[in-house]
Amino acid sequence: MSAAQKLTNSNKWPLLQFNERAIWGECQGSGKNPYRTRIDLNGNAFKCSCPSRKFPCKHGLALFLLYAEERPSFVETAECPDWVSEWLEGREQRAEKKKDKQQAAKTVDPKAQKKRQEKRDENVQTGLAELAQWLQDMVRVGFSDLPGKPYAYWENLAARMVDAQAPGLAAWVSRLGELVRGGGRSEDIMHSIAEEFGKLHLLISAFSRLESLSENLQSDIRSLIGWNPTETELLQHAGVADQWQVLGHRQTTKANLVMQTHWLFGINSERHAKIIKYTHANQKGSSTAHWGIGSVVQGALHFYPSTTPLRAIAGEHEVLPGKTVVPKNFPVADEVLNGYRDMLAQNPWLERYPILLGNIRIALHNQVPWVISSDEKRKGLAIAGKDLDLWKLLAVSGGQLVQLLGEWDGRHLYPIGVWGDQGYCPVMSQGAAL
Repeated sequence: MSAAQKLTNSNKWPLLQFNERAIWGECQGSGKNPYRTRIDLNGNAFKCSCPSRKFPCKHGLALFLLYAEERPSFVETAECPDWVSEWLEGREQRAEKKKDKQQAAKTVDPKAQKKRQEKRDENVQTGLAELAQWLQDMVRVGFSDLPGKPYAYWENLAARMVDAQAPGLAAWVSRLGELVRGGGRSEDIMHSIAEEFGKLHLLISAFSRLESLSENLQSDIRSLIGWNPTETELLQHAGVADQWQVLGHRQTTKANLVMQTHWLFGINSERHAKIIKYTHANQKGSSTAHWGIGSVVQGALHFYPSTTPLRAIAGEHEVLPGKTVVPKNFPVADEVLNGYRDMLAQNPWLERYPILLGNIRIALHNQVPWVISSDEKRKGLAIAGKDLDLWKLLAVSGGQLVQLLGEWDGRHLYPIGVWGDQGYCPVMSQGAAL
């Protein structure tokens, strides 16, 4: 811009012309021939005959400044010189080819699509067969040697699942390796390994008879394998319109991958929703803007197909500031646990799922936090403290009856926020590990 300002003198431009489509001019430099500069107003593209590698160059910027500030110095003409018209025609041809290419990419060839799907199914079947054989070998020889396996052992197995086009299984194997190598009591690890092996075996068996299952259960299985619909496909299905209250937010980074999660609750529909966005650490600015706790997303959410729908994407919406509204219904612990049991019967791979709990107290027993129902006959629910700001939860609840939002996995409760005397307060650790 500084260099361009020095050229914003019409005396330096023996030719200055324009029409509805373009601006062009000749700028006298130190050489014999003037630099030919042109601007396409359809997209504000620049072209200049000078040797500068900057786009736009100082001549292009100067020409645009002159056009904006000294329009009377320009001559309007319908005809363009050849060096302008040829450039514009080339841009149109390239734009048309790009459009055709994009249109061709959108146009689905049913035969090619079927062939690709069959090939992927074949690759996944190969990967599942290998995983099934590995599970059988481990069951036959026992789990005791697994904690001593090196990191590369698990990564190699995960890599073979990636080769089989099953990224979901690859992530599952990696998590299993982290679980096994994470330490802790031996009996706890062995119990967890056996449970994970059982879920994997059930998934492999279910995939072998995929077509006989319900569409939603098929979607759950494909999601676990690593096949998810695109956002474009999701937006083609009807969304759930509501005022979605933002009750939780966490952003974590692992291996340069940023995961941004929002927990929402429909004020009218009383449905839970979770929106997850992934971006590279170098592109955090392009991720979804942070929705503040208590704000309201007014619009439609489009849920991923599932027997237990939870994850969603936002369709057309606007974000409204607002005070957190207390949900109308807070089930007691028995109702919540029975509801989770029913969902688990539909989706045996169900993990954490949001729940609301009413009239509960937070208490410590042997330094372990518990949720205690107002019905003293009811056993408490153990709280997992890994992702929790425990002291904030204890301070807000103060030993009094409160209402709580958390996620339940069948064994532990993971608090997200609590309604106390001063209103709603999020209690998750913002820097929690994945």
